[in-house]
Amino acid sequence: MASAPVKKVAFIGLGNMGFHMACNLIKKGGYAVAGFDVNASVLDKFKSEGGSVMKNAGDCAGADAVVTMLPSNQHVANTYLDPKSGVLACKDLSPNALLIDSSTVSPSVARTVSEAAAAKKFSFVDAPVSGGVNGAKAGTLTFMVVS
Repeated sequence: MASAPVKKVAFIGLGNMGFHMACNLIKKGGYAVAGFDVNASVLDKFKSEGGSVMKNAGDCAGADAVVTMLPSNQHVANTYLDPKSGVLACKDLSPNALLIDSSTVSPSVARTVSEAAAAKKFSFVDAPVSGGVNGAKAGTLTFMVVS
């Protein structure tokens, strides 16, 4: 299936890695990047870099791609699967949205989220990264993608 060009990105998890990854998308240009993190001070900093702020993980209406960079299995599962505020609960997510999890999680969590996404007709890829914070800052991360 050919995918449409990505114009709007929802980025969830603006910690040490995710903040720089999301800001690099903004700097690249051509993308409207909305971000969410539980740390409110990070959201202010993200806004100052040109991003817009989401009120929760499910606030990804119209996103062509959702990228998550989260600290643990449980964070990833909750972010995608929470029936009230999870990504898959978003009623207005673009119909062909690509869901990309760059967190380092167990295969079972990635499979569970992938199956839930597929049931809603979304494509999900497990795409952890290598390169650390310096790679995130420099925009030189290596993605290991499993679909």
